[in-house]
Amino acid sequence: VVLDRLADYKEGQADLKSKVKSAMMYPLIMTLVSIAMLAYLFTNVVPEITAVIVKQKITLPLPTRIVMGITYVLQNYWFITFIVFALVAFIVWRWIKSPKGQLKIDEWALKAPLFGALNLKIAVARFSRTLSTLLNSGVQLLPGLEIVKNVMDNKILEDVVSEVMVSVKEGESLAEPLKRSGKFPSMFLHMVRVGEKTGMLESMLERVANSYDKEVSDYVDGMTSIMTPIMLVVMGGVIGFIVFAILMPIL
Repeated sequence: VVLDRLADYKEGQADLKSKVKSAMMYPLIMTLVSIAMLAYLFTNVVPEITAVIVKQKITLPLPTRIVMGITYVLQNYWFITFIVFALVAFIVWRWIKSPKGQLKIDEWALKAPLFGALNLKIAVARFSRTLSTLLNSGVQLLPGLEIVKNVMDNKILEDVVSEVMVSVKEGESLAEPLKRSGKFPSMFLHMVRVGEKTGMLESMLERVANSYDKEVSDYVDGMTSIMTPIMLVVMGGVIGFIVFAILMPIL
């Protein structure tokens, strides 16, 4: 019975991860295509047009000078530019892997626009589903919280669960320390409180998990539909700026 519940839990987590990854594929592809288009424009199209403009010996507007400066750097110092970007990426990667960096990233993950709310919903669903499965399988609350802490995948929430464990050991209910942390939504806290009072914590947590799984699914669909026009506007704005910078001296 326990293995059957574990299988259902793992399948649900896998479906959720797959849905989130699928939603992120479109923005990723759009970003890569945009970078490729800009690289082509700056290295092949813009130099030929600006070469004609420079021969006119006129005072160039600021946008044109910016575009020409970027083109000059990419054409003559592309290797140095690549090394600088690689070095910055390596430094950022090392910082992210450090304990301090990981803490900051996890904190940002819960506060970031659009993604913050999504990450919190996923965390609440994971917390609820895992603890419900453990309690239904006969695991006691404190050992269950210890296991939940290790699957939260967020250092901020792991610390919250650790504080909750201390409070529960001292005789408090589960809902109160969760509420004091200020990290969990009120609906989740209300359901936990009701579950504790009625002795139906396992079923309440399962209902919360089902509810938040559906919210995550709807949120991902909505976010995908919002990000599509945003990406198009950003792409159009960058390319429009390049075209505007080239047309200004001609006009």
